[in-house]
Amino acid sequence: GTVIWLHGLGGGLDIDEIANSITQRFDMPWIKYIFPSAPLQPVTSLNGVVTSSWFDVSKISEEGTEEDAEGLQRSANYVASIVQDEITHGLRPGLVLVCGFGQGAAVALEVGLRGYTWQPPPEKNDEDDLDSDDPDFPNTITAMADRHQMLQQNR
Repeated sequence: GTVIWLHGLGGGLDIDEIANSITQRFDMPWIKYIFPSAPLQPVTSLNGVVTSSWFDVSKISEEGTEEDAEGLQRSANYVASIVQDEITHGLRPGLVLVCGFGQGAAVALEVGLRGYTWQPPPEKNDEDDLDSDDPDFPNTITAMADRHQMLQQNR
């Protein structure tokens, strides 16, 4: 399977440290980890400070946040292309986990709402695919979000 791990606002600056910590803690050679980093861009709610951000956040208050819907879609499209690349290389969507913290959680949930289809690669033999005859095998990706982190960012 593949785990696509999305950092929160500003978390891309230390993505290598996060990646090393996770892969050491969850040392499972049968799992591929992907740690994409959000682009560096100014964040309005941080007075225009340039940091790694999946999308702009123009306002954070007790009433809620104002977020950049286009930026969220752009980031979700980027992550969805990573998911699709894994599927194109023969991985079933049910073996892809997209998870994140804060902004990464929002992107993960957006990606998880999309539909993905899987076809066995032409060179793949049904005998090689233990789940090929299982109609109950999930054909959708799994998205996970850290709700606690999302709530803290909304304060």
